[in-house]
Amino acid sequence: MIADYDQIMMRDSIVGLSTYHGSRTSHAIFSNRISYFFDWHGTSMTIDIECSASLVLLHQAVQQLRMGISRISIAGGANLIMDSKCFIFLSSLNRLSPDRRFRMWDADAKGYARGEGIGAVVLKTLSSALEDGGDIESLIRETGRAQDGKTQGITS
Repeated sequence: MIADYDQIMMRDSIVGLSTYHGSRTSHAIFSNRISYFFDWHGTSMTIDIECSASLVLLHQAVQQLRMGISRISIAGGANLIMDSKCFIFLSSLNRLSPDRRFRMWDADAKGYARGEGIGAVVLKTLSSALEDGGDIESLIRETGRAQDGKTQGITS
């Protein structure tokens, strides 16, 4: 996770950081803040592994349902670009596409293009959804996760 908000707070704080700064910006406690606010019970976790975090979180949510640990799982992800410093850093490493186009697995790829978005899915087992009479938008047949070990890139 790139901690734009935390870095902005540290940089722009005039009178010092509040006593709540650590819990307000901690990635480890973020999911628990949401559970606390909505009074949700059960597993609450933040996955911090860069680009594949939302897919790994979806995998974990599906596993919770399949193992019977949860009756409902919510998996969400967000990326908000709040500061230009990350762009400057990534640009200095030649990681960003100079034409702002993302050509994944293409011979003409010259970097990637960053984007913003927030999304979440509410998951139930098919039997629970049918029992509850809810609308079924799609089915997840399988999920997976991986780390490639010692390869060209370090991310999962």
